[in-house]
Amino acid sequence: MHKLGCFLLGTCGLYALEESPWLNDVYAFSSKTLVSYDQYRTVQGALVQPEQMNRDYVTMFSMMMTPTETIECEGELELARTPRQTYGFRSFAAAARLSFLDDIAGDIVSLVAGINLRSVTGRAVRDISSPYAAYFNGELTCSLGKEFSTKEGDWTTRGYCLGTLGLGNQGSLWDRLNVVFEGKFFKHHIIQVFSLGYFGYGSGQKIHIDDFHGWGAVSHSSIDMGLQYRYHFSLWGDLGVSYAYRIYARLYPEHVQTCVFSYILPFSFF
Repeated sequence: MHKLGCFLLGTCGLYALEESPWLNDVYAFSSKTLVSYDQYRTVQGALVQPEQMNRDYVTMFSMMMTPTETIECEGELELARTPRQTYGFRSFAAAARLSFLDDIAGDIVSLVAGINLRSVTGRAVRDISSPYAAYFNGELTCSLGKEFSTKEGDWTTRGYCLGTLGLGNQGSLWDRLNVVFEGKFFKHHIIQVFSLGYFGYGSGQKIHIDDFHGWGAVSHSSIDMGLQYRYHFSLWGDLGVSYAYRIYARLYPEHVQTCVFSYILPFSFF
């Protein structure tokens, strides 16, 4: 499979929906499980800071299928526990992606565009640890990348960038810009370096932690840098761990440290 395991953790929570510009093989399925822990002490621009360290736990389950050579679909269920939310359902998302160019098939680069739709619970929208703008969120995505392979066709290095434009049922536009580079060593070991940017264009210039109504109303921005290691088991998928640190935040949780454990299993009924 071209891009098994090539995913990103998101900003102060997760955007675990697939974002790379490579699709799986036709008729292939893959399941993804992610367990995330993050912590932060302060929120930049908050009128009153949290009384204690915020520790957030997130679990995500997703299923992906590729019905044609150019179309891929994915569904995702997210559970979370934060200081303001007991462990339980946080969001459900559905995504569809369309491939326009594929460098594996001979094009200069790979280009994939898609749409993400996400429904979020009310208590999660009102939680500063949840990264979502509104109760219903729509996002257009575009991913551009290039892969370098051996003569045998197995990739050795690759990189891509992702740009998005999102809008919810309340608040203003947001966008994300993610840049990813990764290399494979000795066929099974994969190292990934990534940068994640998240920018909201709301009018709000202050944050009331105890009277919060979603990031869609806030003019926020953040940049995370991170590193991921994965071990590729061939038929049994990828097992990985990643760490990210927030190097910049404006009107958003700052100095966030995030650790993610992941497992992706490919399978097919055909």
